[in-house]
Amino acid sequence: MNSPQHITKRNFLRSAGGFALLLSVSGGMISMGTSAHADDGDSLSAHVSQTLRVMVRRLFPHEGVGDGPYNLVIPGLSNVPGVTDLGTLLKEGVKALDDESRDTEWRMLPEAEQISALKMMEKSRFFQVMMMGTITSLYRNPEVWKHLGYEGSSVEYGGYIERGFDDIDWLPEG
Repeated sequence: MNSPQHITKRNFLRSAGGFALLLSVSGGMISMGTSAHADDGDSLSAHVSQTLRVMVRRLFPHEGVGDGPYNLVIPGLSNVPGVTDLGTLLKEGVKALDDESRDTEWRMLPEAEQISALKMMEKSRFFQVMMMGTITSLYRNPEVWKHLGYEGSSVEYGGYIERGFDDIDWLPEG
């Protein structure tokens, strides 16, 4: 048994992995109990939905990832914990983006101008909810995992000791 003063890399990784698992399970439990489902985006106008899809792409652009995973983000926003006024928040957020772009809709602006407008909104509740929802939905999608080279969980295969621990192929031998 290791004393607190002598922490090995292996013990640290075991502890961190266990903690991460605990957080992911408890996070799922929290999100299942929220009342954010009251207005989960199904009643959003076409304009709001299309604008949000463009925003999701701007937040996390991955060349080669199809529209499928990005389209699943908007319905998945209803799982963001602590958001009870989702529909209103999304509609007002899109309105703020459009107001920022003056003469045209935000989604019709050139990419650089869209990004500039998003940067101005980074501290808003709307932006934070979109960011959290996009991260959660997009990076839980196995289609995105394949694109990024992530093989998925190793727990069901005996953990990383049995699968993936010594798969490093980019270092020289010896």
